[in-house]
Amino acid sequence: MDGQPWQIDIQKQQIILGDDLYFSIQILGRFSYASETLFWAWASVNTLFAC
Repeated sequence: MDGQPWQIDIQKQQIILGDDLYFSIQILGRFSYASETLFWAWASVNTLFAC
């Protein structure tokens, strides 16, 4: 997949590689570079990906 486009669809819980490869994903959390901490998904379900 070197050089191929990819994207993650959080709502559909999928990663899309190239034009036709779709895989299910599970978000484990998010990392804050500012505080160097990991926020686990199950600890902050309502705010993890709030826009």
